[in-house]
Amino acid sequence: MSASTDPRLLTAEELAERWQVSKAQIYRLAREGRIPVVMIGRYQRFRVAAVEAWERDREAQALR
Repeated sequence: MSASTDPRLLTAEELAERWQVSKAQIYRLAREGRIPVVMIGRYQRFRVAAVEAWERDREAQALR
């Protein structure tokens, strides 16, 4: 399955583990609108494809 069609959603805990940061950092970035988030009721989830695109964009910015 390619990243652009990956339907999986990550929890804040899973994303924090992926990025090796705290859950609080993930929630802060989401609250500030700095990372893409999917709201399911009061729950925040993070689409894998959107996270991967965000990571690629940040990597590209760092190389400029």
